[in-house]
Amino acid sequence: MLLRVRRSILFDMKTLSGLIASEGELKARYSQADADADKARNYAMLNRITEMGTRFWSGLSIYASGHAFDSNKQGLILNISNKLLRNGSGLTEREVEKADALLDDFEALGLNIEDIRSLSKQEEKPILDTEQAMQRFAVVPDKEWQRFLDLGEQTNQAVPTMKPKRSKNSVLT
Repeated sequence: MLLRVRRSILFDMKTLSGLIASEGELKARYSQADADADKARNYAMLNRITEMGTRFWSGLSIYASGHAFDSNKQGLILNISNKLLRNGSGLTEREVEKADALLDDFEALGLNIEDIRSLSKQEEKPILDTEQAMQRFAVVPDKEWQRFLDLGEQTNQAVPTMKPKRSKNSVLT
């Protein structure tokens, strides 16, 4: 047998201590995994909410004011609708969780999504996924960013500034 287990070799724990994870490092590693899982869950819920579209949330706020939702849910629906119409996003984690639960309630009622959308007079507004945009920006190499910036500086130099025209009787303010 070529490989033999030698029991007479002792390990120097001082040498190995740099390779062994401490109790705190283990906890941090697992808490990071939990945080990543929470972030992924939150992102999935946010996608579900935004995929419904701004027109759906606007229509649902109209529907909720006269139907099956209590005043707290009506306020939440209106808040989500306004944030999505105004910013396209900006929901807190708590709002995302509550909105996800609202969508579960909506599905339990068996209502038609298109019927709810038809209640709204708003046009569908595209919602920007900021995380996806940041991921796309992150893959652009630094050299490319520098090239974009240089091009922008050239463009600014090439475009003459327009001075306002003055008539004889007007005063610039």
